[in-house]
Amino acid sequence: MIKILYEIFTKVECENVLRKYCEPEGADVIAYKVKPLSDKVQGFMGQHYLLEITFSIPKSGNNEIQGFFLKVLNGTSKLILEMCMSVRAYEKEEFHYNFLQREYLKENIDISYGPRLYFCKPYKLVLEDLCLRGFTTRNKYDQFSLDECKVVLKNLATFHSSFIIYEKRKSVCLLDSYPECLEDRIFTTEVTCGSTWIRCSIDGLVKIVDHIDIISELEKNTLKSDIMEVYQKTCDKQVNRKCLNTILHADLWSNNFLFKYKDGKVTDCMLLDYQAIKYGPPASDVMQMIRTNTNSKFRQDNLNDLLKFYYECLSTCLSKAGYSCENYFTMNDFLDSCKEVDLDVTLQSIAGRSMTFLSEDVIAEYVATEEANRKFMFEDRSKVMVNSFLTSDLCREVLLDDLMDFKNTVSKYKHL
Repeated sequence: MIKILYEIFTKVECENVLRKYCEPEGADVIAYKVKPLSDKVQGFMGQHYLLEITFSIPKSGNNEIQGFFLKVLNGTSKLILEMCMSVRAYEKEEFHYNFLQREYLKENIDISYGPRLYFCKPYKLVLEDLCLRGFTTRNKYDQFSLDECKVVLKNLATFHSSFIIYEKRKSVCLLDSYPECLEDRIFTTEVTCGSTWIRCSIDGLVKIVDHIDIISELEKNTLKSDIMEVYQKTCDKQVNRKCLNTILHADLWSNNFLFKYKDGKVTDCMLLDYQAIKYGPPASDVMQMIRTNTNSKFRQDNLNDLLKFYYECLSTCLSKAGYSCENYFTMNDFLDSCKEVDLDVTLQSIAGRSMTFLSEDVIAEYVATEEANRKFMFEDRSKVMVNSFLTSDLCREVLLDDLMDFKNTVSKYKHL
């Protein structure tokens, strides 16, 4: 039985939601209820709910019921709260919705890449319920199809181009104005909860390499050294101001997309969760999305076509706003940028997938208490990761494919 809650959201806050949803007419709240989105954990740093408001429209006298998506800070754990504060997760998401989207609307810039915002205050967001428009989640363990990749890349091109257009029109660099919202808080030399979290994942990958039985001991040692070298270089890397940069989502795994299908074919998608946004080259998001949601055989067959497709989509978006992509960012520039970020995002993607493919039962066991949670998040995740690699066929298949692809990619760039 899903529990109905009221203390999470108030009637006054519902009135604020309706002011924006029903503008300019306005509406009066009759009743409201808040229900957990699911009995299962849906978010790490946020708790997800369905908000249903019954309201009347004074002008017509009609009563209506409307559903919304409610996201609040995960306050169930001091550690997760600490993590949120450290990586500025909600400050980043608030910056996206409360500043960027409002500015985009003033400039008539496209915001169709994600849900509409109806309410925003510290650590609490109300967004449109995209399920009401036919968008749905997909199995997080399934790889993206070619059509799904193209729909996502088209969406990313809109997301990236909107930021580029805004900066060009205003002649500003938003990284200079809002560094706290656009700096990388995960892959950084600064010691934060976020950097400690990802370092635990990297250490776990190194331990997994010891259990790969299809390469020699010498190859294992080289692979472990390469992982640590790429990790360190990624943390040290600074934004290249000479290149075309944009806002990056930086967390492009499958659960951060909702898809719409018609007759079994994907037709549209929406981008969710802006808690890891940062500033950098579009290629970083593009390569991360492809590497995080596909296998090496798929990439071997389709990577070049997908990169060309993204660039064409970005060019179209910029052209509609009166900008020629070629003047700022040629196709060759983009391909060079993809090569430049490839090793960084490959390692980021593997680190992310090492968590994605942990079973919910395994995670639940290690976060049952605050002490176990701290060890899992910030001290030693290697045991859990190695155990999943050895006992889960799916986890082993995905991580083995990823690590061997990383090994081959490092070798390829070393010989260029």
